[in-house]
Amino acid sequence: MKFDVVQGPADVWVDCYTSNHIGEKELKSIVAFLIDEKIITDSQGELAWTDIPDAPASLLKASKAAAKKSRTKKQDSANEQGDKVQQEKDTVVPQDNERDKDSGSNEQQPTTSKDAQSTGLNERKVFHALGRIIDTISRALPDHQASCKYTEEPHETASETKGSQHRIDGFLQLLKTTSPPLPGDSKVPTADVAVNFEFKIEDNLKNILDDRWKVVYSAYHNMHDDCTRKHTYSITVEGTRMAVWYFSRSHIAKSEDFSLLDVRTVVWVLATFVFSTVEELGYDSDIRRATETTQDGKGRIRYVYRVHGETQPRYFKTLRCLNQYAGLVLTGRATRAWEVVEIHSFDDLRPLPGAEPMALRDVWLDHDARTESETQQTIFDLCDKLGANFPADDDPRLTGVDEETKDDLRERLASGSYKELFLTIEADSARRGAKSQSVPEGFTTVPDIFDELEYIEKTASKQGADESRSRGSTLDVSAVPTDSVAPETPRRFEPKQRNFVVYKEVCQALHDVEDLHDVIKAMLDCLIAVQILFLICWIHRDISSGNLLLHNGHGKLGDLEYAKKFDLATGGRSDPKTGTPFFIAVELRSNEHIFEPSTTVSAAADEYALLMEDTQPPTVRHNFEHDVESFFWILVWLILKNIPDQESTRLADSLFKGTDAVQARRKFFVSRKDIVASLRCLRADLPNDLAKQLFLMRSALYAGYTKREERYGDMDTYAPVYAEVRPILKDLAKIIPPGRVILQRPAPPQTSTKSGHASSHANTRRMYDLHIKNVRYTGYSFLQNRLQSRARRFRPHGVREPITSPGRSFRTATACNDACDWLSTFAWPKILMPGLQSILQEAVSIGRRCRNAR
Repeated sequence: MKFDVVQGPADVWVDCYTSNHIGEKELKSIVAFLIDEKIITDSQGELAWTDIPDAPASLLKASKAAAKKSRTKKQDSANEQGDKVQQEKDTVVPQDNERDKDSGSNEQQPTTSKDAQSTGLNERKVFHALGRIIDTISRALPDHQASCKYTEEPHETASETKGSQHRIDGFLQLLKTTSPPLPGDSKVPTADVAVNFEFKIEDNLKNILDDRWKVVYSAYHNMHDDCTRKHTYSITVEGTRMAVWYFSRSHIAKSEDFSLLDVRTVVWVLATFVFSTVEELGYDSDIRRATETTQDGKGRIRYVYRVHGETQPRYFKTLRCLNQYAGLVLTGRATRAWEVVEIHSFDDLRPLPGAEPMALRDVWLDHDARTESETQQTIFDLCDKLGANFPADDDPRLTGVDEETKDDLRERLASGSYKELFLTIEADSARRGAKSQSVPEGFTTVPDIFDELEYIEKTASKQGADESRSRGSTLDVSAVPTDSVAPETPRRFEPKQRNFVVYKEVCQALHDVEDLHDVIKAMLDCLIAVQILFLICWIHRDISSGNLLLHNGHGKLGDLEYAKKFDLATGGRSDPKTGTPFFIAVELRSNEHIFEPSTTVSAAADEYALLMEDTQPPTVRHNFEHDVESFFWILVWLILKNIPDQESTRLADSLFKGTDAVQARRKFFVSRKDIVASLRCLRADLPNDLAKQLFLMRSALYAGYTKREERYGDMDTYAPVYAEVRPILKDLAKIIPPGRVILQRPAPPQTSTKSGHASSHANTRRMYDLHIKNVRYTGYSFLQNRLQSRARRFRPHGVREPITSPGRSFRTATACNDACDWLSTFAWPKILMPGLQSILQEAVSIGRRCRNAR
């Protein structure tokens, strides 16, 4: 999870990131009203809170001391009672033994009672007065309408994402709910939490970091759970330290800390939130939530999207979630895809007469980026021009292309049927969508604002939630790898704008297709689409199993967001890296060309001097062949992971999982012997030539790289790649007839009913336990103790099984490195990596010393 955090003065933060309806006049009126209501005291111009302590930490210490004194007093009393009972036991007759046992049992209660151990003081009690303050502020301006109220019960809210829940100290709840209630649903919906609060009585580093992680996770949860959110807010309080936070799809903005005892500033901040409109609090007016009773008689939550057209808006109701961004993603594209049907309006959910299911894509783009509709129209215009003047046979773009393929391309471009290879855009919000705020001048990035996460959530799914939506964990390589890598350009914190696109076709992504024959047939159509892009000198740059689609037995190429014109003049020079990591070409992943020209010693010396001057090596530029290579990796991934009952898990993990995957994939692709040996793991009853065709496809691609040498701008070096890969896919379709090879997506990790992250934590805990077993105990008990401490942290609440004691065996430093790689493949535990890496690095160091000492 990557956080892009900027920080600046609190007054500038309020001016930039809120509606700020509270001017100096309104602020004076509110303060005067609070004084009249005895919320504030005014001593010669010095304002102070009536019920908020000046030093919460001192209050806590005093409460702890009083609790300790009370426990000591009760313990002394219990000891006296025990002595008295013992004396009675020495004098009573034997038949009174049973009474003595009862007395002995009772005397232990004071020392184990929770009431005796508790101080009776917690964050919610100390800061409870904030609720009264906010309630009074909401009544202070008769000509202003409050939109929310302070709530601290219940401590947890109902989520619409399966396996999730919201736990917070307090929050501003919308007065008018955005989530229509369902029968039997009593919890406050997460969707109604406009601003969440996190409190700590003591102001120390541990508490500050804990609060920061909690509000970040709450913000992620709000925006992941609720599709109507544009942005969300949080407030953190540690002792008398206070800060306000803004979370959007472009960045996180935190105010500089200010004092909770600064009455005017606190009143100003709280009043700004209380008197903001619902939309100003971060809710998108173009999306509404509704409830609907389905055929099975159950209530279901629906979203209604309003897509503005050139003349009038159109309304689309969601039926099911097709795809949702995975992992703990806060900033970025946050892509969601829905199956929808067109309806009359927000208030009339009936489908229009004759309305057919369609697909809607909800995505956040850079505010100055071209929309998919604009990009597609540009591509279609170029294709129409090409169709009117198709290239001659000796054109470099047709080098090595057979006559059948030439005729197919010529006919498609001339008739316009090439458009069938792409999605049909029915409606587009264009540049009318919600937009995130720009970073104000003077705000600076704060790179080290977070430390490792220690917060674990439970599960409390809201009734009627769409079960096709989930938290999107990528704990296993079997998770659908459809999230693209954003261009690796310096972070500019540019605003993002929301874009809705409606497609006529509801397609299947290739990772959801169950028949390998259908996958290959779709690939053949998509390869034609990619070759047409090549003919107009465009590259797709994000070929993935989620962007190659199947519809009614035919393939379609989707997601043209990253598509762009290939500049032949710049050839292989620097270009931002894009694409889905699983399927990015080897050259792009490793940032190293496959072809390495032979050179003389003197030329090598010149190259060495140039490399020494460059702080960063030149970036390998995305070219036409890289798009085609992604087809190969999609096939490899599907065959290794989605064909059941074969021993290919280890190979799949090595190619698609962990930090070593880059080198493993390069070796798999470059070494002929390695790919042949590796593919022997395929199931014995599969067609004999399946592995052979994969090998031939790899060979065709490898030959393309080596024959091209450094002529990256020559079109005639790319054309033969399409001509050689197509027959291989056709042969695959022949040797794998329909129904011959059935694909089955591995089941995702189960989510415990106790914790949305429980299975994730259990995996991490088991990994620690494994390394406890394999770390040599003698002389290094401190390491074992630290590993045990870390393992306990990942125990699900209530579990008390003993940690496995260390074994006699010793695993070398390689195993510890493997553990680091294993942990780095997770999406959500990347938050934990600093702490995990430090522990495992100790194990590596110790392992080396032990090995050298043998």
